[in-house]
Amino acid sequence: MKKILAFLLVAIMVVALVACSTGTQTTTTATDKVETTEATTVVTTQATTTEATTVVTTEATTEATTEATTVVTTTEATTEVTTVVTTEETTTEETTTAVVIDPNDVDAVLTAAYALKDGEALTGEFTLEGVVTKVGTAYSAQYQNVTFTIAVEGQEARPIDAYRAKGEGADTVKVGDTVKVTGKIKNYKGTIEFDAGCTMVITKVFVEEPTELEGVICDVDIKGGKIVDSKGLLTFPSDANEFVDTYSVYVDGVKYKVPAFVVFEVGTAAIGTFTNVKSNADYLNLFNKDFSVEVYYFNNNTSGGDSVQAVFCSTEFGGWGIAENAGKPYFIIGLNNGGKNSYASVYATETSSNKELTHVVAVFSKSTGEMSIYVNGVLDATAKFDGTLEVMPPNTENTLKAMIVGADIDGDKNLHNPGDLEFRTADFQLLDAKIYDHALTAEEVALAYQLDKAAVVGG
Repeated sequence: MKKILAFLLVAIMVVALVACSTGTQTTTTATDKVETTEATTVVTTQATTTEATTVVTTEATTEATTEATTVVTTTEATTEVTTVVTTEETTTEETTTAVVIDPNDVDAVLTAAYALKDGEALTGEFTLEGVVTKVGTAYSAQYQNVTFTIAVEGQEARPIDAYRAKGEGADTVKVGDTVKVTGKIKNYKGTIEFDAGCTMVITKVFVEEPTELEGVICDVDIKGGKIVDSKGLLTFPSDANEFVDTYSVYVDGVKYKVPAFVVFEVGTAAIGTFTNVKSNADYLNLFNKDFSVEVYYFNNNTSGGDSVQAVFCSTEFGGWGIAENAGKPYFIIGLNNGGKNSYASVYATETSSNKELTHVVAVFSKSTGEMSIYVNGVLDATAKFDGTLEVMPPNTENTLKAMIVGADIDGDKNLHNPGDLEFRTADFQLLDAKIYDHALTAEEVALAYQLDKAAVVGG
């Protein structure tokens, strides 16, 4: 029995020693940074039981970080392993370029803006004013914004977009308007733009001016090497095109080359014919009422020709015309005053230029009994008249049908023989002639002059 007790005591001591040896604890911690990976794993093992738990956390940041921590613990035959891995989503954010720029220096602002790389933006807000060259996205009533492009004066080669701009005039802005935009400037995939949320205000509304006044019934121009009336009131024979040429003219001291009907010698003229005038009634229906005539021409009246030189005329036995007498432009019209036939005229006070183009408008106002002449857009003279326009007996088909450039009718002579014409020019160029179906106002005349000048200068 004593032996048995002694054996048991030894066995108990051995077990105690083993238990002490297995109670050792070991802890290891490791940390690593790996791009764009993060997760958490906990594994616990005790005896024959295994339990696993996984936790994944995602957080937006500009820096991608991976952190792993391993803890191994062993206590009383129990092993616990803990692994933590964190995954973070990588996002790309705008980089702000910190450059000091004078906000009032437009050139500096645009230079810095165009130096931006994709995704970069200038620090702070800027204001630029320019003309709208394009409306990229129409106004949205739902979001109350619009996208358009502006060009700053003197910086047309460096346009800038206004992306989803809001503010005064956003619903009406159009090409040609002048707009002031304020906001953050960035480079978005190669496009320099004010970012969304920028504000705008229209500083000048563009009003489109007409390229032609209303009421034009005859428009004689030089097109495609021919003298033509685009309205069809007059027709010209093909032989008149022999005198169409590109000619040097002067406007405000600057020389331009333009197509014109050119007279280089006495007797040259373009003889137009009224297409639908067959009788006195047809002619009077056109002109025995308010009407106006416009001509844009050059006439060197000192180079020869007759003392009176016709510009755009049909005045034999009545009718009307614009001519020059000793270099002074005048408007003449045949009248019937109580059965008496006569002519009335109104003269400009100054001679036309022997170097530059001259613009003349003659206005016949039957309703007021006045006839006026404008030179280069400005009223020069006005005269009263009594009676009504007349084609006087014995009238001729020449008066009824003809309208001549660079000369006038001479009685019953052969209309199509330039040698039988009168009031001939010798050094003359016509660029444009128009007939209107009403008496032009002073504002309309001024605009007509500017439009003719623009046609030459803008060529």
